Amino acid sequence: MMNRSAAVVLPSMLGFVISVMSVDARAEGLVVPKKNKGEADAPAAPLENNWMDYNARPLTLGKGVVGIHADFAVDISAHQWGKPLWLIPNVYYGVSDQLSVGIVENPTWEFFPSQGGFCLSNDTYCGKVVVPNNTSLDLKFSLSRTASMEVAFHGGIDLLAIDPFTAAGRAGLLLKILINGPVSIMADPSFRAGITRRNPPAPYAPNKEYISVPIRVGYQLNPQVNVGLLTGVNSALDGFADRYQVPVGLTGLAALTDKIDVGATLLFPAVAGFVGPGTSHADYRSFAMSASYRM
Repeated sequence: MMNRSAAVVLPSMLGFVISVMSVDARAEGLVVPKKNKGEADAPAAPLENNWMDYNARPLTLGKGVVGIHADFAVDISAHQWGKPLWLIPNVYYGVSDQLSVGIVENPTWEFFPSQGGFCLSNDTYCGKVVVPNNTSLDLKFSLSRTASMEVAFHGGIDLLAIDPFTAAGRAGLLLKILINGPVSIMADPSFRAGITRRNPPAPYAPNKEYISVPIRVGYQLNPQVNVGLLTGVNSALDGFADRYQVPVGLTGLAALTDKIDVGATLLFPAVAGFVGPGTSHADYRSFAMSASYRM
């Protein structure tokens, strides 16, 4: 009701002010310029890309810019004691100011840099040593951007396994909203559907529908340092109530220059929801160190 009233009152007040100004202008012999027929409004100035401030930076790269990001993640879950280790590279190219495409090992690297990429431990932990895992053709396309909010399409094709070949399609929205001054909320809700091996023989898990909703609440401590709280929910759609997991983590990022970032993330991937038999929610955890370079 308040919004509807404001929608009526504000234009009326504005019209009254314009009328008064017009009368004053004519009284003083001034001419109020009018637009010619068909004359369009002047285009708004483009928003400045401030890469030092994590809250203010765009969701996509500038045209012609190459972005390289890497996470070095270690599993510190109970009884794992630092194995496996993961090297997780992600490379993007700015096709235009609105469109970035990439080959990535973790499409949610801005939220959960915990696994994927190259496994650097032995086959007891990795299955196959130094074989890339979860390689994706990733696409980000900015749909709308203002000083307080940006929305981008985020999707791609995910190669979940090489042997046996397991692929899926993924689509969703990447959002960033500035709440008040230094506070921002990012979210990356997505829906993934299996393309191959939807009903594989045992012991392989079905490659069917999967949803993921990572969330990051960030605070800009100063012009270069941003800290964040990570959470969200993810699960296979089939049997969601029994299989969902809620991650929680702490993350920090420092912009050394407008081209170089470094960061660290402590993640508990299952503080609520499903965990394996004989384990607790606190048993699952990981730590990652990160670096980004834009050129």
